Amino acid sequence: MTLVERLEPALDAVDVFRRLAHLPHVVFFDSAVRGGPTGRYSFVAAAPIRWWDSVDALEEVVATAASLGEERRSDLPPFQGGLAGMFGYELAPQFERVPVARIDEFQLPPLAVGWYDVVFAFDHQQEAAWLVSQGWPETDGFTTYLIPTIQDVPLEITSDFVDEWAPMGELGAKGLAELVLVPVAPAITNAIYDAVGVRITELPATPERVLMALKSLEDNES
Repeated sequence: MTLVERLEPALDAVDVFRRLAHLPHVVFFDSAVRGGPTGRYSFVAAAPIRWWDSVDALEEVVATAASLGEERRSDLPPFQGGLAGMFGYELAPQFERVPVARIDEFQLPPLAVGWYDVVFAFDHQQEAAWLVSQGWPETDGFTTYLIPTIQDVPLEITSDFVDEWAPMGELGAKGLAELVLVPVAPAITNAIYDAVGVRITELPATPERVLMALKSLEDNES
């Protein structure tokens, strides 16, 4: 399900880019020259669902693009989520017989493409901005639902046991197992605060609540 929130007051594209610059694989498509059909829109996106930077991933990129469909809202700027990035000239040998350049001047990968769900979209003609999320990736069960795995765990973890009487039980003992889930929500909300500077005090920390907190912060600063 597509989530669209108009940002009031409208944010500045450069300011949004600066706030998101610390996130991985930020893209900023800016219409620096205002006016005309090529200077109307700007887009900022970060932290893609997937990221590809190898020639070997070209087929997967094409298959992912084909699976996303082409439905777009006509009342919004044209890029509302999907694939964005760079396709270099070094991809040419994948399609035709051409010589490979002997000097790689810029040392860039042949492709650098991300699959972006959340996009800040700006219409400079209307002086309006939106936060758009397509709700990807869509799943039909927990077998394909993306959740943090062991690959997302820090390399070093320190476990500390608090030797303290717990009055909830008769023996004053504490349990293990499920108790490790308690700090998950604070860790996520702290990460949100570190990323965008707002505190989320209600769970779940949905995109809507983060957006409302950002809007409240903007109102308080103005």
